[in-house]
Amino acid sequence: MLVDMAKHNNEVARQRRDAVTDFVKAVTDVDELTDSKFATALGKVMRGQRQYDQATVADITTMVKAMMDAGLLTELDNFSVKQILTKVKDSTGKNDITAEANKLIDIMLKHQLRRGKRAFEQQLKVKGMRQDSRGVVVQKIKDY
Repeated sequence: MLVDMAKHNNEVARQRRDAVTDFVKAVTDVDELTDSKFATALGKVMRGQRQYDQATVADITTMVKAMMDAGLLTELDNFSVKQILTKVKDSTGKNDITAEANKLIDIMLKHQLRRGKRAFEQQLKVKGMRQDSRGVVVQKIKDY
């Protein structure tokens, strides 16, 4: 998933750079610069930037949705949700979103480790039974 996302991000970034290069060529050719040529070139650059921004956010959002669908982000605390939303927002306009994707994976892994630790601690709290001096069965949590 990360490799596909990085390839897609690089392709969209290349298209954006090409649009900027075309704009610079159109603007630097002052002898033939008209308002319509300028507007056309500027519109192309603006469309390229918008497409790039949408693509980066879409890639990161798709990654988060896949993690949620797989159940990897259940029972998140507020802090983790805010971290995820920040990473989605931070991915907008970046040339390389690999860092944001890696941070999302780190958030997911830390969350999974916390869930595993809680489950393990719950399993360690095994109740045992014994009889007291009066013959009454008493339950007690055993600590290991």
